[in-house]
Amino acid sequence: MTGGSTFLPAALGRRGAFGALTGLLVPPARLRFWMVQLALGALDAQRCYGDLFTQVQINALLRGQLEQQLEGRFGLPTEEAVKVIEASADEYFAR
Repeated sequence: MTGGSTFLPAALGRRGAFGALTGLLVPPARLRFWMVQLALGALDAQRCYGDLFTQVQINALLRGQLEQQLEGRFGLPTEEAVKVIEASADEYFAR
């Protein structure tokens, strides 16, 4: 998952700037997508895993780490974190 709408959120996540999304007036699906990108940035997942679009779908370790980030950083319950991760692929193609 690379490109303009993923680069900035991932970079903010690497810096730990999780409050950067606060108050943004964007559609909820886009906000959730950016939450995933922030979390992936915090994990430095691009460097560790390469092709994030595929890895988020098939790599159980990465998905678990991503779920933990969404739970810990954004307070999402586990079930909601799973839904946000699954929906991120749809939002990726909708952008």
